[in-house]
Amino acid sequence: TPQTDSVTVAGSTTHDFTLPQRTDSFGYFCRVETPNYIEGDTPLALSGDDSFTSVSLPFSFSLYGTSYSTGYVCTNGYVSFTSGTCFFSNSGIPSTGDPNGAIYPYWDDLIVDGSSTMWTKTLTGPNRFVIEWRNARYFDDATKRVDFEVVLYENGQILTQYRNIAADAREQGSSATLGLENA
Repeated sequence: TPQTDSVTVAGSTTHDFTLPQRTDSFGYFCRVETPNYIEGDTPLALSGDDSFTSVSLPFSFSLYGTSYSTGYVCTNGYVSFTSGTCFFSNSGIPSTGDPNGAIYPYWDDLIVDGSSTMWTKTLTGPNRFVIEWRNARYFDDATKRVDFEVVLYENGQILTQYRNIAADAREQGSSATLGLENA
């Protein structure tokens, strides 16, 4: 829903305002929450450039009304539930082009190199499954690294969290795609 606000600029100005919450037809919405980053405890055998692996989920996870038992995790910062691919060139979503049926906590051209790792963790109370990218670097800039994760809840909720993000436009997502998309 569009929102209009006005501000008079007479020098350096910061103007914060809140947009009304939007919810799609499946009940998904976005909101800012206090971070509680969860480090994975099980190494995920995934590294390199444009690589993916399948992960068996500890519970059936529903995304846009379809239940999945497997996720395909890509080093480029997303998990797809429909196909094992790893596209380095991110685009706007939704799109008819692959990947689809996916969660994009931080889709960009990333590498999981010798200084990076990937992790998972299963939690109970409530049942959750964490997929973490730790210290991932950009393909074209080894000086910048990010930590991020997606937390899948058995009830279908999705949480994305970030840490060690510098006051830098790129690390703050200026070239990344974030969101989710149905199949």
